[in-house]
Amino acid sequence: MKTSLLSFAVALGLFATTTSFAASPKANHHDDRRTELARRKEVEARRRYELAQRKQEQERQRQIAMERARLEARRNQERRLAAERARREAARRYNDRHDDRRSYSYNRH
Repeated sequence: MKTSLLSFAVALGLFATTTSFAASPKANHHDDRRTELARRKEVEARRRYELAQRKQEQERQRQIAMERARLEARRNQERRLAAERARREAARRYNDRHDDRRSYSYNRH
């Protein structure tokens, strides 16, 4: 009997908790206006936060693009310099091989 009385008390407590939870709150228009203002402030704050996040992301993407462009320009410059060095080295080798006037060998003409 104690068990059934205890289960009845627990069931009654659960019922009371659920009905109080599901019951609609009293209408308080002043409180509604306050919650509406708070909600609007939250929405505005969220909008400003998201706008700041977008700006920050755009700035980060712009910096990444600038860094890529800088690295690409540097690679192009290094390629041009390497090609110029190779051209000069090839010209020097060609001149060294075919310039008999400066040779002090016995094969003079």
